[in-house]
Amino acid sequence: MVNQHFERKAHLPISRAEMAPFASRITTSPHELTLHLEGEWDLATHPLATRLLDDAMSSAPPRRLVVDLTGLEFMGSGGVTALAKARRTSREAGSDFALRVPATGVVPRVLSLFRDEFGFEDILGDG
Repeated sequence: MVNQHFERKAHLPISRAEMAPFASRITTSPHELTLHLEGEWDLATHPLATRLLDDAMSSAPPRRLVVDLTGLEFMGSGGVTALAKARRTSREAGSDFALRVPATGVVPRVLSLFRDEFGFEDILGDG
């Protein structure tokens, strides 16, 4: 009998330097708040992205919350779930909710998989 020992190591980002590039900014008008997300919304950046969404919704609720994803190069399924929750929470607070997505790339493909399930009928073009 051969005794084999297998060791599997998982490497998860543990420092900001190891995280995928991610940035955000907010623009406002009297009736609209837009949260612009850029870079990669992945497992490492998910906590930050969801905190930004929560903060945008908990500030004085605008008539309309727009989440601009045109600067994202990647978004995983966790991002879709967080956006669905933000959409529901925003609507419950009486605000309109919309997503601005690029015409091509990973983000619109991922969202298209969940459009019916999460009700993402309010998708704007990237202009």
